[in-house]
Amino acid sequence: MLKISKLTSQDIPIIVSAFAPFYAKTHELFEQYLKEQDEGERLIWLACNQEQFAGYITLKHHSKYEPFAHDNIPEIMDLNVLPTFRNLGIATKLLDFAETESAKINHIVGLGVGL
Repeated sequence: MLKISKLTSQDIPIIVSAFAPFYAKTHELFEQYLKEQDEGERLIWLACNQEQFAGYITLKHHSKYEPFAHDNIPEIMDLNVLPTFRNLGIATKLLDFAETESAKINHIVGLGVGL
């Protein structure tokens, strides 16, 4: 069963540890995300599959990308699912959740993609 919840300070060490074998995700990054969430600038949701952390997504209320910023379009900026949980539809569920939440802000949402 997949559960989606907001980031808390207790989640940060779990996230950093879970990503350590795959990617360098720092405490500082998630502390910054949490600060932005507390200040109402960004929302961060975690996905847990059967009580295990599986991934996360963030929604920035005010994008710095000029075309989005000009039209006050919120931006999905960071979506990551642990490799061991890929191909289970978790990223899709996180995206659907973020899109639903962003609709409360604007009828359009932007998506920032890094390659």
